[in-house]
Amino acid sequence: MEHVIGFTGCLRDGAQLLPGGGQFVCAQGSSLMVNSAEDAHEQQALRGHNDNISAICVSRSGRLLATGQRTEADIIVWDLERRSVAYRLQEHDGTVTALCFTDDERVLLSAATDGILFAWDLASGALVAKGRQLEHPTMCIASGGFVLDVKGNPASLYQFATGGCPGLSFWALEPTGGRFAQEKVPSTSLARDVTALAFAGGAEGVAPAWLLAGTGSGDVAVFHVSTRAFLSSTNVSTGGVASLVAVSDLTHRGAVHALVGGGDGTVMLCHLAPPRGASAGYGGSGSEPLPAGGRARTVRGDAVASGGAGGAVSVVASLRVAGAVCSIALLQAPRAGAALGFLAATADGVLYRAAFTPAGGAARGASGAFPAPLGDAWASQAVPLRFAHGAAGEGLPPAATAFAGMFPPPLASPSGVTAALASGATAKAASAGALLAGPAGPLQAAMRCPDVLALAFPPRASDVLVTAGSDASVRVWDLNDYACTSVAHVSDAGFPVCVCAGTDLHISGWQDGCVRAWLLKPAAPGMAGADAVASGSVIRSGRRAGADAAGAGLGVRRAGAGAAAGPVRAGSPLWFIQDAHPGREGGVTAIALTGAERMLLTGGASGSVRLWDLRSRGLLATFKEHAAAIAQLVVLPGDGIAVSVSRDKTLSTWDLGSQRRLSVGTHPGAINAVAALPYPSAAFSAEGSGAELARGTLASRGGVAGGSVTLVTCSSTRTVEVWDGARRDPLLVLDYPSAAAAGATGAAARAAAGGAAAGSDGHLAATAGEPRAGPEGTCMALPHSRQDMMVTGGTDGRITFWELPALRVVGAHVATAGAVRDVAFSPDDRQVVATASDGTISVWNVY
Repeated sequence: MEHVIGFTGCLRDGAQLLPGGGQFVCAQGSSLMVNSAEDAHEQQALRGHNDNISAICVSRSGRLLATGQRTEADIIVWDLERRSVAYRLQEHDGTVTALCFTDDERVLLSAATDGILFAWDLASGALVAKGRQLEHPTMCIASGGFVLDVKGNPASLYQFATGGCPGLSFWALEPTGGRFAQEKVPSTSLARDVTALAFAGGAEGVAPAWLLAGTGSGDVAVFHVSTRAFLSSTNVSTGGVASLVAVSDLTHRGAVHALVGGGDGTVMLCHLAPPRGASAGYGGSGSEPLPAGGRARTVRGDAVASGGAGGAVSVVASLRVAGAVCSIALLQAPRAGAALGFLAATADGVLYRAAFTPAGGAARGASGAFPAPLGDAWASQAVPLRFAHGAAGEGLPPAATAFAGMFPPPLASPSGVTAALASGATAKAASAGALLAGPAGPLQAAMRCPDVLALAFPPRASDVLVTAGSDASVRVWDLNDYACTSVAHVSDAGFPVCVCAGTDLHISGWQDGCVRAWLLKPAAPGMAGADAVASGSVIRSGRRAGADAAGAGLGVRRAGAGAAAGPVRAGSPLWFIQDAHPGREGGVTAIALTGAERMLLTGGASGSVRLWDLRSRGLLATFKEHAAAIAQLVVLPGDGIAVSVSRDKTLSTWDLGSQRRLSVGTHPGAINAVAALPYPSAAFSAEGSGAELARGTLASRGGVAGGSVTLVTCSSTRTVEVWDGARRDPLLVLDYPSAAAAGATGAAARAAAGGAAAGSDGHLAATAGEPRAGPEGTCMALPHSRQDMMVTGGTDGRITFWELPALRVVGAHVATAGAVRDVAFSPDDRQVVATASDGTISVWNVY
């Protein structure tokens, strides 16, 4: 594997920096990726989960990292120094929603949708304590050091806070006795869903004075920690608060600051004004040792929070990026008068390296105090660092983006697949429909990992890749640096199920039944060196962006004349074909472009295949022989013959010149993918019977010399089939290899495949009788110029390499914990690219 493009941008706190700032970690589906902040090619994958990661947390020193997942709800504690698994914790029964290390890194706190809060001993991996969540589900946890005793000294009780739907609670943990105490904040103080928490105001070794709580309605509420008093609530975002990070002293006077990420794409630097008569580092007195009853008694200290002015939050500086800001990570310790650098990951699939820079020392007023909102006294910038497909959403209110990634749906939902198939969707559309359906319940379908359904390379352009995803976008990628160069997005059209690429444009088929085309290289807005607006984000590009970022200590490398401005919105389609296949029937499910780029072939969920003139977009022919959704279309060299496979368990060949069907093949299962083999059928089987067309007709119209076209398919029966294009039944049927069989040869391969016996020709024949249990092939591809290889992708998340013409498995590699959706060779046949159900795009070297 060369590289994995993408990251789970919709995961709250999903991007975290490691000590030194040179590396950052982020979730990519089920994997944890360690990336270099300077070199896009430097990457390391940590694999241990078998489902999408739903929560992530880094310890204060950066030595440990914890990740939680869906379904089986495993929690993995990673030793980042050794890049290994320290512990695997398996007590939760629901999706892990929040994780938090205590400040001394001795205890890990975890919450899940099962309503239970656990505390884990990081010295042994043992369970310390178990408590019941009052906010269900708990969405966030923040550690606040130790509870203070009546004398203001730290006691042996850990202090933390939890927030969720709805409300907020303070907690105390006695690790030696294994007991929790919970004190819920009255609903009269905070009757909102809490989406982010951060303790602030305490110096090193001093308990924090304030608790900041971000809400789904876009407010930042402030509480005094010792007295549990509610101070203020200030609305800062129209799209909810999706992330919140406390910032230590920026002014040398103990002022409290925070970076707030909004669901509307705004990142704000906020300032908290302490109440009169209170210093920002005030700790006061706190709770007494935990009584036997389990509930902490709060002892009031100084009357700072019960009255007096102050406690208000004001926005000092802000910048806007593309998408809900679900993760913020500080690049370095803040310093007075210096730039405040940070990473910001968004649900739209862009990871920015950004900074707020004080202009002319304006961070401190004449008296040394932090001034009122400064407007343009602060400069801001955001430079894209990494790209991914954005989160797949269901049109919930913007405030719901704060819950992004917390409740991703199953990778496969039987009810969702059944419903999708009933409407006539293809295998790709069915899986995506199940992904979007998700589990029932409020907030559980807000946002989640996208499903990258299809990919295509333009002819003779091995460094340009086009992908289509369930985030309702078609994206163009530059494989030299893995940057997204343009994004074509359509609202209220469903999502693009299929895509193909020509020399200058990419064409996609959508769920609303429309075929749309965009230029591969849309004109970027603005002039080089000027401020550009990209994807709704104000981003400085050109020479000034590189200079400003370097001056801010961000270490942004200039590419050519300047730093990239990020993906460009492609705007309106270049052209479109309305109702190419009606949306009420399921829309467009397959698409193919002829080699000369004169005609376009489309397939629909109703089973119809249509031929279009690409210049006039006029309909040339309609083929209606299929009875269910078209899974894939292939145009053979010469543009005279096309092949279609369908969920109706048939394979058909078509004469595009005479506009009639040439042959049909049938199979017991739905056929998912097809490719044309560069070998005659005699290489796989002896002469058969049942031809529906003379061999000479197919051979003269693009078949291989000396015989008809030879095809290979994979189907829902968990088999791979070889066909003579002129015959009804497959010539050869092989079991699709399981993980145990992948790479095995001879008798070992036959045993791993379930006892299949070798035929007289030496091929591994499928087991007779009912289809065996195992993975199902979902896609396949053949090289353009070489004839010794084939690659397939399956529901087991593996891409499998086959030797031709022996059809022997020579290797298999894990690409995802979900399913591989599409796979293709680059035009120079040096790389294979695979897309997956967890939003990742993996690049593999084959030279």
